[in-house]
Amino acid sequence: MDMSSGDFLALIYLLKVPVEVIDLKSVFVVGGHISHGNSDKGNVFTVPSNKYARIQHVS
Repeated sequence: MDMSSGDFLALIYLLKVPVEVIDLKSVFVVGGHISHGNSDKGNVFTVPSNKYARIQHVS
């Protein structure tokens, strides 16, 4: 699984919330780079032209 340091920090912050406050069953990690032309292959799964689109499920 490829995650940036920002992704890890956000996940760590979420996991620090007390169990009584949040009922976390799983985490979905999605891409965040949108292609801006023919040579740039983005990874946002809601944009059909993005070559590296994916949803990664972590549980």
